[in-house]
Amino acid sequence: MIHKLIAGFVIFSAAQAAMDEAALDAWFALSPADRGDLPTAWEETVLESKEAAELARARVWQAYRDGAKKLGWEGQLAPFPPTLEEIAALPADQRPKLTPSKMEAGGKIMPYVLLAKGNKPAKGWPLVLALHGGGGTGEKLAHPHAWPVNTREWQAQMVLFERVYPGDALYFIPRMADDNDGRWYYDYCQDIYDQVIRRAILFRDVDPDRIYVTGISEGGYTAFRLPANQPGRFAAAAAMAAAEPIENAPPENFRNTAFRCDIGENDTMFDRIGLARRLFEKLDALHDADPQGYVHHFEPQKGRGHGIDYAGGPAWMVKHHRDPRPKKLVWTVQALHHTVNLRNAWLVLDEAPAGLPVTITAAIDGNTVHLSAKTKDGQPAAGLKLRVRLDDRLLDLDQPVTVTLDGKEIHRGKVDRTWGALVRSTVASGDPGSVFSAELPLK
Repeated sequence: MIHKLIAGFVIFSAAQAAMDEAALDAWFALSPADRGDLPTAWEETVLESKEAAELARARVWQAYRDGAKKLGWEGQLAPFPPTLEEIAALPADQRPKLTPSKMEAGGKIMPYVLLAKGNKPAKGWPLVLALHGGGGTGEKLAHPHAWPVNTREWQAQMVLFERVYPGDALYFIPRMADDNDGRWYYDYCQDIYDQVIRRAILFRDVDPDRIYVTGISEGGYTAFRLPANQPGRFAAAAAMAAAEPIENAPPENFRNTAFRCDIGENDTMFDRIGLARRLFEKLDALHDADPQGYVHHFEPQKGRGHGIDYAGGPAWMVKHHRDPRPKKLVWTVQALHHTVNLRNAWLVLDEAPAGLPVTITAAIDGNTVHLSAKTKDGQPAAGLKLRVRLDDRLLDLDQPVTVTLDGKEIHRGKVDRTWGALVRSTVASGDPGSVFSAELPLK
């Protein structure tokens, strides 16, 4: 084995990569609860060039995928279905029956169907989470799936998929997991969406830069909340016949996620139209101040109430692609139900801040990362454990990196590419677009 010691770190070589492959595969084959901390050698093994880092990135992703297959993740998502066109081409008596599958989290079971339409784009299938209306009932139901309203609304989503929603996409169309709760954004729902997205990227040839969420009425509320509180994950979202107060869906978090709302101009119940107008006025102002971000569209449908035309929003939504490495991030960190999302593109919090909400802004200019973190009242946020993830697509890791906090320099020096950074970001995201070869922990 050929290697050199520089400043206590081992420089990566092809021989070292081969030697570590068995350990890498074995680690990913363990369940997440059994893996423990990363081996010290992975943390200390430096990848000497961006070319070496790209080779290592591909190797880590392959080990992650192989490990997921050994853990049975592939079978936890319904098989890829025949497309709508393939089904239509079959004789009526040979067409497969639509049989729902199930996902489980937090003791709740969410029935769903996986449906496909059109042709797979060159970079993989777009994945659309399509959430039905309905919600919850004041009745105390004996069974979590006993409310016929949610069943009808779920079936309506399948009709919209067939007749209205755009093609060349894969659709995850779930039924409300618990009619007694009647909400799509609860913690167990977020857990299920995460499982579905990760498995679809790994095993259903889904493009990680084309993940979308749309919803109607109750589903539309979560089409506001979910992308606003998980910035960096979705390419775009389309809420229909719904609106949310600004504090539930921080508009600043849509900086890198395209967002549209279609709503009837006469949809006054719960002040839906008023809430929508106020949130989109804020998005207008944010875009005016930052023209490179905040792509959005507000469509108040004339003469309509709560019933609207559902065609425009999803068709607009799927035209947008995610940039997994935007040079500017704006991130208000807060809880969605009880879950605090800890990741936005190349920024990661090691733990939830003690005081929420906290707003973090970050921008990369050349080889300098500019940071700011403020509390709700505009004061500097203290005690954050922030990790800046980097790679050679964001800046030049062969040169020193400078980090400033509110204009004050807090770091200047080389940031090494390591196996540890690659593995940690792979595990955290389950998304090949969000795998980074270097990271800088900051307090």
